[in-house]
Amino acid sequence: MARRLELDELVEHFTLLPDEVARLRNKSGPTRLGFALLLKFFTHRGRFPAGRGELADEVVEFVAKQVGVAGAELGFYDWSGRQIKAHRSEIRGSLGFRECSVADAEKLTAWLAEHVAQAERRPDQVRVELLAHCWEERIEPPGRTRVERILASALYQGEETLFAGVTSRLPPEVATRLVTLIVAGGDGEDDEGRAGIGGGRGGATRYPVRPSATCLTSPCASHKPTMTGTSRKPTRAQSLTGQAAPRYVARG
Repeated sequence: MARRLELDELVEHFTLLPDEVARLRNKSGPTRLGFALLLKFFTHRGRFPAGRGELADEVVEFVAKQVGVAGAELGFYDWSGRQIKAHRSEIRGSLGFRECSVADAEKLTAWLAEHVAQAERRPDQVRVELLAHCWEERIEPPGRTRVERILASALYQGEETLFAGVTSRLPPEVATRLVTLIVAGGDGEDDEGRAGIGGGRGGATRYPVRPSATCLTSPCASHKPTMTGTSRKPTRAQSLTGQAAPRYVARG
């Protein structure tokens, strides 16, 4: 449901400028009102509304008075036909935007993974950065499903890059010992006779574990998972250092 806007917000974001009014000269009735609302919503939010439900009643009435059309006329606007597709195309062209292509989606994913997703792990905040970057690149944001795929891919790539950067700083002997423990699943002893994770009598329940950033940057002797029981896995927040860790905790 659309959020109710105060008068100052309506004036700031939904007042038609002279050049915008000029684009309405060959339009009338529901077409005129619908086009004006699409235009102002796009310039305010950086995308088109998904339907009438995203337009608060006060927004409709505020724009309707400016274009000289009754707000009730919006009920006759076609939200799924050829007309709205033509309106979107006209608005994109006038503002210098383009639709998001497959190549654009790949570039957006790579940009998020490199510049955002390594430090910011909250999907909602990564989405904000994605929409802002789309505006900077003059790209109309893709639909919700494609956005979710881009976010999921960027978060995964960002995490992989983060761990790769940490592991690349390990001395070879430390990396070798960690690989031995992980591949063995912590069941039994390593090549020097020390019990692995979960090995020996009374050991923790066996589970595959990925080395955490804390583990990777600590002395060899401290390579023990933090556990409060016999089967609890380390949380993701415990697997990161620096700025990323508090963001995991905040996400819950």
